[in-house]
Order: sequence, then C-alpha cells, then structure tokens
Amino acid sequence: MKRIFLVAAILSGLAACNNAADDGAAERKDGYSAQPASVEDSLFQQVMDGHDVAMGKMGKVKGYEDRVAKALDSLDKVKGTGNDAVKAQYKELQQDLKQAASGMDTWMEEFNPDSSKDSKDARLKYLQSEVDKVTKVKQDILSSLEKADLLFPKN
Repeated sequence: MKRIFLVAAILSGLAACNNAADDGAAERKDGYSAQPASVEDSLFQQVMDGHDVAMGKMGKVKGYEDRVAKALDSLDKVKGTGNDAVKAQYKELQQDLKQAASGMDTWMEEFNPDSSKDSKDARLKYLQSEVDKVTKVKQDILSSLEKADLLFPKN
C-alpha cells in the first residue's frame, strides 16, 4: 500500500513539473511579462523599470534627509555669519530631497496598474503618461542624490 502511494506521489510530481515545462509561456500572475508581447507590455515594463530604479534609491534619500537635518541643526547652534551660504545650500538640498520623496510617494499613490483595461487606446495613453511621470520622479531622485553626494562626500 505504501508503494502505491509513493508511486502515485512521484507520478503526480512529475506530471506537475511537466505541465509547467510544457507551457513555456505560462501566464504570470504578477503583472509582468517575461518578454513584452505588445506595446502595452513594453510601456508597462518601462513604468516598472523606472519605479524600481527610483524606489531603490528611496532609502538613500531618507538617509540624506536625516543628515541634512542634523547638519542644519549643528549650524544653527554655531554663531557666526560665515555659515549662511552653507546653510542655504543645505536648505536647498533639504527641499530637493523632500520634493523627490514626495514625488515618489504621490506617484505611487496615484498609479493604477489596471487603469483603462477595457480600452486599449486609453490604456496606451495612460501608460505613456505614467512613463513620463515616473521618469520625472526618477530624475528628481537621482538629481537630488547627486547634489547630496557633492555636499556629503564619502570619506
């Protein structure tokens, strides 16, 4: 009896593996396609690629926001007029970092991956506008980090 169950389990396992292997284009459930099959897929992939780059930098943005706040706090405690130019640079950077983080948060809240699924033309327009938006968000993040890297050089 144990042998029958063992053989049945092995055959079931092999059958399951063969089904997945036979269907090379198995439908993915995560919204991504392995290879873009249409303009829609390609645009969606561009949106997700932009998101992934920008989101990957958010930890660094938050870290620099903390460093700028500490630097400004330290400069506020030091008396003297020589700090005004430095404080202005830090405040500008602080604003850029906040704006970049806020832009990412806003874009993520407003993005709807299922928008206009019933109308291909409307969906293509929506995805193209999202490519433009996420590209701007990504550029804002990378630009603010570039400025931060200049003000906080690595030792």
